[in-house]
Amino acid sequence: MIPTECNRSSACWPSRSECRRSTRIRCTWVPERLSAPVVKDAGIILLAPLYAQWWTTDERRQPSAPTKFLLGLIGISVAFLCFLALTGQEGATISPFAIVGILFVFTVAELFVAPVQLSVATRLAPSHFQTQTVGLMFLSIALGSSLGGIAGKSYSATNESSYFSALGLVALVGAFVFAFTIPWIKRTVEENAGS
Repeated sequence: MIPTECNRSSACWPSRSECRRSTRIRCTWVPERLSAPVVKDAGIILLAPLYAQWWTTDERRQPSAPTKFLLGLIGISVAFLCFLALTGQEGATISPFAIVGILFVFTVAELFVAPVQLSVATRLAPSHFQTQTVGLMFLSIALGSSLGGIAGKSYSATNESSYFSALGLVALVGAFVFAFTIPWIKRTVEENAGS
């Protein structure tokens, strides 16, 4: 099916010339206001009850909070590496379903981290520094967002394969380093719970 007109507001077609050359169906079914945060937030709303049910039904088998963080880091790495399958494509050929699928992987990874981060921050801190530790946690989130913006500036269509590889590998190295801190985190949480 060859489209006969191009919807200028659609992110699927950057120019009319591509519209005329393409044999793919344009994705005008995707609403203009449907963006990555909307898809990700909808995924969180739909998946959070399943995670809560999973973690509360059998408390003996649920992973510890540091293990959940580790699984979240591995999930982020996998999500960035999933983008490699979409690199190098010419024109507007990326399926919205592929993007939604990758956002689903990000959402699953985030659900391992987000529900427990405040709890871990307060349990990891000494009793008289809990508020400051929570503030430090929020500061680290702000720093991560800033670094993400800086990393985003280095993206271009010519280097997308190396860009997503680097992000995926950095997350994987972070997970590897974090895995070595899990015994220390568990020991510190137990010591702080005893005091």
